[in-house]
Amino acid sequence: MIWPWQQFDVLQRLIVLHSQQLAQINSKLDTLIAREASEMASMDDIKAAVVNETTVIGSVTTLLTQLSQQLSDALKNEDPAEAQAVLDEVNANIKALSDAVAANTPQPPPAPAPTV
Repeated sequence: MIWPWQQFDVLQRLIVLHSQQLAQINSKLDTLIAREASEMASMDDIKAAVVNETTVIGSVTTLLTQLSQQLSDALKNEDPAEAQAVLDEVNANIKALSDAVAANTPQPPPAPAPTV
């Protein structure tokens, strides 16, 4: 036979056990919420980078379109000096773009050393 005070002890142990389990669940939820906030910050950074990249691409497209038109106009007018000036500008912009791409392209990791 279980005495009433024994039932109380069992209930009290169950309450303590459930409280501990709830504390663990709360701790795990806090970890997940913090991780989600960190990942959202990373996503915001990615979105900002895409917007910036889109702006740069638009600028390059405009630049190339304008240079193409200038070169076309110079050739139509048969003005060799104007054509050379546009060509020099194109070459300078190509170098600036290639330098920027090279400077902002991550280098591949070195190949692992062969194992013997």
